Amino acid sequence: MIKIGRIWPFGKRSNDATPIALVGGRWWVDGEIVEDVVIIDQDKILSFGGNSATSAAQKVDLGGLLVTPGLVDACHPLAEDCLPALAPGPYNDRHRREEAITQLQSSGSAGEKALLGDGLMARALSCWRDGVTVVASPDVAENKSTPLRTPKTVWIQSLLWDKNPAKAFAKAGGRPVLVSAADGTSRAASREVDRLADGDMLAPNLLVVGGAGLTPADAKRLAAAGSWLVWRPVVDQFVLGQTAPPDVFATPGLKILVGAGSRRDGGRGLLAALQAADRYGYLPRERLLAAVTQAGREALQADAASVSRETSVDARLADLAFWDATSFEEAVFDKGRDSLQMVMVGGEVVLCREHLLGKLGRPERLKPVAGQENFFSVIENTECFT
Repeated sequence: MIKIGRIWPFGKRSNDATPIALVGGRWWVDGEIVEDVVIIDQDKILSFGGNSATSAAQKVDLGGLLVTPGLVDACHPLAEDCLPALAPGPYNDRHRREEAITQLQSSGSAGEKALLGDGLMARALSCWRDGVTVVASPDVAENKSTPLRTPKTVWIQSLLWDKNPAKAFAKAGGRPVLVSAADGTSRAASREVDRLADGDMLAPNLLVVGGAGLTPADAKRLAAAGSWLVWRPVVDQFVLGQTAPPDVFATPGLKILVGAGSRRDGGRGLLAALQAADRYGYLPRERLLAAVTQAGREALQADAASVSRETSVDARLADLAFWDATSFEEAVFDKGRDSLQMVMVGGEVVLCREHLLGKLGRPERLKPVAGQENFFSVIENTECFT
């Protein structure tokens, strides 16, 4: 069990920074697109619409770009991205992979160490290219410099191996608890929902990661408890050769999140996971988009991943993704990375295409991203081990 603390990105905009008025943008607000003016002050959305464009604000014309919250990747073990990749499955379940994982540990130690430096920066840059600003990862508890937001969560890697998962769950005190469960097709995996129930862990703050071994009856138990399923379709296919059956996703009331998984396990980023989920056709596109915005925010108890016209907007962090697309669906499922134009974290531009360079101030912070034409970032391109 690993605990993770919230880690802030590069910091709030300086106290004397002029508020920014974003004009000419098309804002995705909980399923609808609205055209309005948004004021960003420090690291938060200060106001939305109305007469919010004051003369004191620096006005920036977005030229019709679609603006959404930064996406939520509900399962992405960042350190494992820097470990040598496993061979594709199918494996019976995650425990059967331990032999293959153990064989890679000697070379993997370098990857784990790299997570504290260039490796982590490389993974952050890769996440931004998917429009992701919030990541649930078990590997960054001691690192204070990640530019990704990592909500405070508790991880239970195995119901079989952890000494007392029920105690760890109870100690979480209502914080999100991510549990690798039913992560395979063996008989042991199929009994893990019973283990969760026996440990009084079926609750609204439970996030079941994996779930390829779930049955429709298991899914009903999760739904009845208000628990979440973190679906990783690309990793499931790579490791197990299958994912949870369609009857699981048809369960009324089952709450779904989407995770990219690690590159070691065949993950290719959150957009690839969303596009794979779309190809399965188990869930409508609007529900998949909700899984990486509103639902992700709710499940991980995160302040980010929200753009709202309500009076409470001043509580929302200015973590935003900007797309060249007519709709959010087109951006994510049809165009993908080709659509992404810019990413903002805490009111600061951290990644943008060349034609937007300097629009929101301090362009000298942004450096060319090697191998990615027309992109500039606050992170100089770094390499990992994948």
